[in-house]
Amino acid sequence: MMYTKISEPILYVYDINTNEPLGEVTFHLSTEAERDLLKLVNENKEPESFLATDVIFTPTKGFMSDIDAKPVRRRGVLRTLYYDDVSGTYDQILVQMIYDARAYGYVMGRPYIFESVNHSNIKVESIRY
Repeated sequence: MMYTKISEPILYVYDINTNEPLGEVTFHLSTEAERDLLKLVNENKEPESFLATDVIFTPTKGFMSDIDAKPVRRRGVLRTLYYDDVSGTYDQILVQMIYDARAYGYVMGRPYIFESVNHSNIKVESIRY
């Protein structure tokens, strides 16, 4: 099985210390990010980072923002659909990881919308196919 493209990524975000859910993020992947995440599931090669664009964060009730100019350590579960060229179908794959997130390009008047978020210092904890 060889996956060739990714669709509908969603990142479920958790507090690194308490594992409490903080919200979910919908976004688009840059070309490089898609390539690196395909390498993760196809070759088990952990990415150093990935860039999400057109980012919308939907916080859980009671979430207090700690977004600022420096990276924030998080735990997350990345849920994506991976396209298998052989079968012609999409398979849902879950990647649990720890990472640093840094948001860029805050959209004024929209508290949780960003031009991009860089996810770096990634440690993959598990992959569920």
